[in-house]
Amino acid sequence: MRKPSIFDIWYRNISDMVPTAMTGDMHSINKANLAILQWFGLGFES
Repeated sequence: MRKPSIFDIWYRNISDMVPTAMTGDMHSINKANLAILQWFGLGFES
């Protein structure tokens, strides 16, 4: 079973809260996550 990516967590969010930045550990910091989050106008905080 694969773990959800940062984008999956943000994109599938069904709550009333709308995050503007995501955080993560060293496993979530990579060029793909940064590019996808920037494409959708989100920031990434490490």
